Order: sequence, then structure tokens, then C-alpha cells
Amino acid sequence: LAMARLGDNEAVEKLFDDIAPRFQDRPGGYTRMIKLGPRYGDSAEMVILELVEE
Repeated sequence: LAMARLGDNEAVEKLFDDIAPRFQDRPGGYTRMIKLGPRYGDSAEMVILELVEE
């Protein structure tokens, strides 16, 4: 599933080897969304998506 979404073997390896272990003891709340408002042109809602650090 990760490979299908990311489409890059290096990105998948980084996700599972470097990023995922940082969140293994966290019970949830892995991301933070900061709303930016609508995009100019098509009014699609835009956000900044961050991984939450401890």
C-alpha cells in the first residue's frame, strides 16, 4: 500500500526505517493540519500537513 501511494522505493524505505520508529510509542495524533483557506482558481481547501514530533 505504501509503495502504491508513494511510488518511490527510497521514500518507502525512509518511511519505515526512519520515520515510523519515531512514532512507535505514540498512541495516536501523528499529524497536524493547518488550514490555509481556499486555493485561488478552483477554491479547493488547502492545508499544511505536518508530522507531530514529541
